[in-house]
Amino acid sequence: MFELLLGDDWPARVLASRHPLAECLHNWAAPALATFVRIGDVVDATRGIAGWLQVAGRLNSDPEQAIGAIAELTIAARAKLAGVAVSFSPPNGRGGHADLLISHGAVDLHVEICVTKSVPTIAERIDSLENQIFPLSARLSSNIAYGGRFLREPNEEEVESLAAEVAAFTGNVETTSGLRSLTIADLLELRCIRFDDPAYQECVDGGLVGSFEGIVFSYSPFEKLARSIRNKARQLPATGSGLLVITPPSFLGQAPPTDQLVEALRETLREIPRVVALALHWYQGAWPAVDESIVTASGAFLVQEVVHPPLVHRVLLIPTATAYSNRAFDVARRVMGKRESVDTGP
Repeated sequence: MFELLLGDDWPARVLASRHPLAECLHNWAAPALATFVRIGDVVDATRGIAGWLQVAGRLNSDPEQAIGAIAELTIAARAKLAGVAVSFSPPNGRGGHADLLISHGAVDLHVEICVTKSVPTIAERIDSLENQIFPLSARLSSNIAYGGRFLREPNEEEVESLAAEVAAFTGNVETTSGLRSLTIADLLELRCIRFDDPAYQECVDGGLVGSFEGIVFSYSPFEKLARSIRNKARQLPATGSGLLVITPPSFLGQAPPTDQLVEALRETLREIPRVVALALHWYQGAWPAVDESIVTASGAFLVQEVVHPPLVHRVLLIPTATAYSNRAFDVARRVMGKRESVDTGP
């Protein structure tokens, strides 16, 4: 099936990439194989839906496009399983398209789907930048303990000279005794000492070495999620009912209590009255405890489905304040799989 979409050379072509189909080629753990089968299931289950080839064809694209296509196919498969009519890429009346149109009786529900990056782009860039200045391989093989901090993010013009200065400084520390310090005004404070130096433990106890504070960047998972909500809402038609389905960033494990999170997201949704609900859906490799009474009290619905132990698919469906009696919300709840009991696994 995947050969028809990706070509018969697809395993070798995606092996070293971040393509979502690549993991099972080097990870034979049961959840990884179950994920591969799940992707195959949703691709096959949606084959007869209008617009399928255009969406499924995006699997033969860059990893980000492929991840988005799988998310759209997944929600379409859920809609089909729920017994409602579904089509891909319906026009939104603004010269563009929404991701899905779900119809049940006289109710039409336009759906926008988004997968946010679990790690922000800025974090990847910062990690690369720090590695240019303090190469990880050099740190692991050196006999040096570090302390200090970056005072700000270096600009592109400073990186090369800073890396050279740090390399020269640490090379000198390797051949001398005692604590050495390097200060670059408004940019870097660095302290180093050899592990075998007699003063090493004293410097550790004094907090001079043993920890180094990397480049600090401002990042709010909630703000990223709120921006995704606003951006995807713009793809919906100006009238009618809409559902937003978003895979959030690495956030839920560090989020505020569920009731506070739900209320904050509902506040964001108040700006977009045509949206009847927001569905956060993600896969998690555990069964962490969830206080269902809090979820119910907050007006949200939690759905958990065991894909393969310990892989669980979770959906947090958040209706807007006015959506409870809305028939479009009933369709959204039907598609996203509201169940009376929650399977939390063994």
